[in-house]
Amino acid sequence: MLHIDEENKISLTRGDTAYLTVPIYNSVTEEEYILEPNDTLTLTCKRSVRETNIVFQKVLTGSNVFHITPEDTVGCEFKTYKYDVQLTMANGDVCTVIEPTDFKVTSEVTT
Repeated sequence: MLHIDEENKISLTRGDTAYLTVPIYNSVTEEEYILEPNDTLTLTCKRSVRETNIVFQKVLTGSNVFHITPEDTVGCEFKTYKYDVQLTMANGDVCTVIEPTDFKVTSEVTT
């Protein structure tokens, strides 16, 4: 089961499939940013912000819908990790669109 709260904290049952849509807004104009075909959006999940090893990472080009597969979390411990989302625009500009936030992998009964 997937749950995302108002602070972008994610809770996902280990081994479940999830689709995460990340809307991006210009903080000055408050207009939605439409991804260009060569823009890259990267979701990175780690044990902590100081950790160098990545638990899983998803990279999209020209899209803002991440597909988390069962394989991404099946080997994870039941615990809270950290994730962020970074936009790299085709012109080279880089923006963190979701700052480091909790990503909780919850328990399952059926495997």
